[in-house]
Amino acid sequence: MLRNAQMLAFVLLALAASAAGARPDRDGEADRKQILAALDRSLRDVINEGAALYNRGNQSDCYRLYEGALVTARGLLSDCPKLQRAIDDSLAKARLEGCGSRGAFTLRAALDQIRSELSEKKEKDSKGKGKGKGRGEEEEKELKSGPSKEKRTADEGPGISAKSGIRIADLAGKWRITYSHGAVRDYIVEKDGRVSFPEESLRGRIERKSGGLRLSFDGDNRPERLTPGVDGRLFVEHYASQSDFADGKPVHLGIGVRQD
Repeated sequence: MLRNAQMLAFVLLALAASAAGARPDRDGEADRKQILAALDRSLRDVINEGAALYNRGNQSDCYRLYEGALVTARGLLSDCPKLQRAIDDSLAKARLEGCGSRGAFTLRAALDQIRSELSEKKEKDSKGKGKGKGRGEEEEKELKSGPSKEKRTADEGPGISAKSGIRIADLAGKWRITYSHGAVRDYIVEKDGRVSFPEESLRGRIERKSGGLRLSFDGDNRPERLTPGVDGRLFVEHYASQSDFADGKPVHLGIGVRQD
């Protein structure tokens, strides 16, 4: 409990300090953009720290870290009611799911959503101004290094936010899945949803089930839920049986990376 409290305090202080430090000696729109840019950078660091905690087996600590970040971020997004509602919904859902893997993934998805929308806002603002017109040297630097162009370093851990409007056909190709317990699988996905796992001579199919994408293999009662991420990766939840799918707790988690 003490460790969780320390981590929560770290998040609150880091985000507050970043936002305060970003305020230049000017008012208005430029000031607000600097604050949101600082928030985005802080959330990036929080996501990476949470992923590292999660991958070391500290799921509860990861949950508390993300929870503290969202509570703080909500206060800095007073002019973004849509994001504030999304944060409220995610916090409520995660508290019902508990501070284990499911709750942590729910909170991570909310953090990704905030960063994605901040990135889109920055790109729109940049296009509206026109390249190099009426932009100070510091702002020019900020736009060039914004989140739309950076490489995010959280390679593992909870949290790939779901990509909306995904079609099963969009998953076609070869995927390498690395699981939390060290196993690695190579899946070959066809456009019609058929999947083969050559190493174990298994064949299966992806279908929509319980609001998600379920992968079931012939002769194997252990399904997987696949969640495409906005960053192009695939989040995989491996269940012990079909009856556990969706509402039960996955026994293994994995991250998939496209190989072709």
